[in-house]
Amino acid sequence: MRLTMLILAALLPAILAPGGRCADSDPNSKPAPRNAHEAKGDDKSSDADDSPSVAGAGPRRIGDADPRFWGPLTENQRSEAISALKKTARKSADDLKHPLHLCESKCFLLYSDVSENDASRYSSLLERVHAKLIEMFGLEKTENVFRGKALVFIFARIEDYHLFERLCENVDPGGSYGMTHCFGDGLVHMAFYRYPSDSQFNHLLAHETVHGFLHRYRSPVYVVSWVNEGLADSLASELVPNKRRNKMTRGLVRAGLDQHGCALGDFFTARQIDGWQYPIAETLCGWMIHHNSHGYLDFINGIKDGQTWEISLKRNFAMTSEQLSSDYGKTMEVKIRP
Repeated sequence: MRLTMLILAALLPAILAPGGRCADSDPNSKPAPRNAHEAKGDDKSSDADDSPSVAGAGPRRIGDADPRFWGPLTENQRSEAISALKKTARKSADDLKHPLHLCESKCFLLYSDVSENDASRYSSLLERVHAKLIEMFGLEKTENVFRGKALVFIFARIEDYHLFERLCENVDPGGSYGMTHCFGDGLVHMAFYRYPSDSQFNHLLAHETVHGFLHRYRSPVYVVSWVNEGLADSLASELVPNKRRNKMTRGLVRAGLDQHGCALGDFFTARQIDGWQYPIAETLCGWMIHHNSHGYLDFINGIKDGQTWEISLKRNFAMTSEQLSSDYGKTMEVKIRP
């Protein structure tokens, strides 16, 4: 997703209208914002944001997944993984020539240069996200899905976040403020720029944690983008509530669909969904969970057990993608075209 935040006049009628037009797009109209963070102004210091979403990136997969690293771990295996992660963190700090302090919790190793008080708050949120997902997927409350723990970095300056991603993770972070790195050996790294808005940063922190959890949950099978991003934003919105953002998100759904002829485009097939499709993924996921929470869980489990998302959707959620789009569209007061 792009970093630049834009306020577009074309968005306001879509948000305020009772339903989407879904008429053919006006060639002279401005494009709808790609996501909620583009729809608000560029005052990064304000915490009274309508939308607690800042730019993240889709989960990055590194190396071929090795199933041997999934499943229950012995205490020795867990300890070895944690030791290796701490060694990685120390090397990263040395390479960056930038001191980082550790805030360790049950499931996370959080290294940062923010205050200890802030680090403690972020650590608590990480654990809340993990606990919510454990509850949602019916796992034992004491379970930790990560291989050892998830390794998390938070930087107070965006320049340090960018340098970390380039130097330590060997990737260009682009316009992102956070990234999740999912390794074939089961390890999970996450890194963030500590965005000045608490609500926006907390949303991003929760969002990326869902990506890391899904990488580790049940099997190494990848959960397709629209499901992955949808659950990440839906759960983040639940744990970091913002009523004004929720209203804006619904408006962005209508605006995005209106700009694309009321069609979802490559939403179901894209390797990584586009920015304008994020609000659709979030609200569709929320609708699926509300409509049939057990079916949604079985749908995810089916994917993780090797079924294609299409087969799992039909077998476990009792819908085709066409039926899903139609029923979802009715709740959003939009008629979605095939």
